Parts: sequence; C-alpha cells; structure tokens
Amino acid sequence: MFSAKPVLNYLSIFVIGFLTIPSVAILATWNTLPGQKLYPIKRNLENIALKIVGGNFKAESQLRSKFVDRRFSENSILLAQSSTEGLDELTGDARSLKDVILSAENNEERQEAAKKLSVQLENYNNKLEQQKQTTSQSYQPPSPTTTTQTVTAPSQPKTQETTIEQPTYQPPPQETAVPPSTPKITPPPEKITQEITQTQQEIEQIIKELEKVNSRPPSPPSAPFIQQQQQEKEDDSHDKGKDTYKPKSKFWNKN
Repeated sequence: MFSAKPVLNYLSIFVIGFLTIPSVAILATWNTLPGQKLYPIKRNLENIALKIVGGNFKAESQLRSKFVDRRFSENSILLAQSSTEGLDELTGDARSLKDVILSAENNEERQEAAKKLSVQLENYNNKLEQQKQTTSQSYQPPSPTTTTQTVTAPSQPKTQETTIEQPTYQPPPQETAVPPSTPKITPPPEKITQEITQTQQEIEQIIKELEKVNSRPPSPPSAPFIQQQQQEKEDDSHDKGKDTYKPKSKFWNKN
C-alpha cells in the first residue's frame, strides 16, 4: 500500500531548505560594505525586494528610503576607515528614490514623499560636513626638512698596506617564493574631503529638484478630461430640452 507520508516528509525538507538559502544569504551579507566580495549579493537581494513591491508607490518609496539610510550607514563606517568607496552608492540610491517620487501619480503622496526625502538628505549633508571637518583637522602637513652640511678638515695621508685576501666559499643564495600582496592604498585627506564635497553638491541638487515638487501648483486637468466634461454638459442640456419640449399639433389647445 502506497504511503504519502514519506513523500510529504521529503517535500517539507525541500521547502525548508529552499527557504533557508535566501535567509542565510541575507544574514551573511547584512553587514557587508562596498568593495567587499559579498556586497554585490546584498545589492541583488535588495533589487529582488524592489521588484516584489513594484507598482505600489508607498511600499516602494518606503523600501528605497530604508536602502538610502543603509547606504549612509555604510559610508559612515567607510569614512571612519578613510575610504570613500561607498559615496557613489549613496548618491545613486538617492537619485533612484527621487525619480520614483517624481513619477508618482498622486500629487499629495508625491509632495509628502518629496518633503520626507529632502529632510533625510539634509540630515545626511550635515553629518557629511562634520565628517569632512574631522578629516581636515586630523590632517597634519609634513614639516619641512632641513639639511645640515658638515665640513671636515683634511686628514693626513696614510700609508697604504697591501693585503692579499684569500677567496672564501659562499653558498649560492636560496630563492624563497613570496606571495604577492596587495597593500590597501589609503587616499590622502585632501582627496577624501574633495569627494565628500562632490557628494554634498549632488545631494543638494537632488534636494532642489524635490523642492520644485513642493512648490509646484496642482496640475490642471488634461484636455481629454475637459472635453469629457463639456460633452457631459451638452448631453445634460439636450436631455432637459427633450423633457420640456411640447410638440405643436392641430389637436393642441383647441379652445
């Protein structure tokens, strides 16, 4: 007699294993930073999440806002390590969220999301300014080096003694294989402050585009909508005319 219990057991094990794979990937890549090997996997998981909520403006804008906040947290760690590798990721996600907000159909939702993102980006710019000042203050230019020249008095000539050196046997040097190492190159503080300033300028440009949304008047009704309203008015007046129309005939009002 066939028993379905073993099949269900294997099926449940398969489902648990299938659902465990993305969970393990999320946990493994949660704290990865730009430049690390697992960071592309982290970004791919974020793109999958965005595709799932695609089409819902409120859910997508909130999720993208969290990703922008995550990019800033990553940059805070990298800038403390004198690395600017994640600044492009921050501005890229901020621009993507801005484009989603500008394409929103509901005017109230668009204005609310634009105002929220503007406040969020202004906060980031202030913190980047603090980080830039900290980097500038920690930089100490190298002190100029002074060279001293000493003059010695000529010494008395010495008699040269001829010595014959006996050749000694020296074993050939042994070559040892040294694995190639890639040292981490730290950019100079001037370059770090320059890239932070460039990022601040890009963020300010995004904020200006969002402010236009808040100051934009409500969009006028489209031409097809106006034509539809006019047609409805004409239809209403035509229907009223039919109701009040009284045909003339020879039997009407004989007296």
